[in-house]
Amino acid sequence: MKLLLDENIPIEAEAVLQQCGCDALHVCSVKMSGKDDSQIMAFAQKEKRILVTLDLDFSNILTYPPKTHFGIIAIRLLYPKRKKIIDLLVNFVQKIDEVDISKSLIILEENGYRVRK
Repeated sequence: MKLLLDENIPIEAEAVLQQCGCDALHVCSVKMSGKDDSQIMAFAQKEKRILVTLDLDFSNILTYPPKTHFGIIAIRLLYPKRKKIIDLLVNFVQKIDEVDISKSLIILEENGYRVRK
């Protein structure tokens, strides 16, 4: 699974997800830190990556309609601690098939996830 981790995702998640077999890149690793949302999404599109973020702006389906991108995983946690974010992502990518979430908006929460196609 090809992922682009937004700057609000802990940078350690990149290595942890790579160890799980994901092709994960953090925006800091590709010198995209501080770029605006449209530039982040354009990079994700160019690289054919699913964007992983805590930024709920990306979950706006009017701005980012499903099927117009490779996918967005928007994480929603009441208390988004580093370890909790990483553990949630690892559990999710180990259970899900990329085909099932491709070109979709995924709202990933502590107790599960929702897919919007």
